[in-house]
Amino acid sequence: MRPACAMPALVLAFALCGCAGEKLWMKRGAGPGEANADELSCAEESESRASIVIGDGVGPGFGPATDRFSQRFACLRSRGYRLVTITPEESKRLKSLGGVERETYWGELQRKYGVAP
Repeated sequence: MRPACAMPALVLAFALCGCAGEKLWMKRGAGPGEANADELSCAEESESRASIVIGDGVGPGFGPATDRFSQRFACLRSRGYRLVTITPEESKRLKSLGGVERETYWGELQRKYGVAP
C-alpha cells in the first residue's frame, strides 16, 4: 500500500478507536474502589516480576512491555476480574459520579455486562 493510500485508513482507525469506549476490569462483588486497588496492585506486581523474567534471547515481540501487560492481565484474571468495554457515554457518566451514586451505577454496569447476577 502506498503511503498516500494508507492515510485514510489510519484516520478511520483512529476515529473508530474514539468510539470504542473504555475498558474496565470488573468482578462480581467488587466496587470501583476495590477494582482500582486490585488493578494498581497487579500493575506493581507485574513491574517487579518483569525485571526478573526478561532477559536476552526471549525473541522478537516479547519485550518488557509485552511481558508486563500479560502478567498484569493474568494477575487480574486470577483474582476473578473480567475485562469489559463500556460505551463512551457510560464512561463519561461513571467519571462524573462519586460516592454512593458511583457505586450504584457501577453495579448497574456490572449487571448489564453480565458480571453481577
